[in-house]
Amino acid sequence: MPLFRHTIILLAALLVCSTSVWGVNFEDTDAELVREFVADLGVSYPILGLGQDPLTGYDRVRFLPTTFVIDPQGRFLHRFEGPITSQDIVDIIES
Repeated sequence: MPLFRHTIILLAALLVCSTSVWGVNFEDTDAELVREFVADLGVSYPILGLGQDPLTGYDRVRFLPTTFVIDPQGRFLHRFEGPITSQDIVDIIES
């Protein structure tokens, strides 16, 4: 399951560097299923439910997973479309 793998990678990135993660769910998934998924994985970051076509402020989400790396001041640093590793995220944050 790609979402499972992506969630684990984001959790690993949280452990490696001082960062914040927000998840965005725009699939037509029952809220209770999302809560169970989050609880089962021990997700410690907020999950936003934005409907079928979320507006992120950093361009449309065209592929899943999509990861935006934003600095603490809200400036866009990088966009990943597709699978990533926790090291990908760390490299962008530390650059």
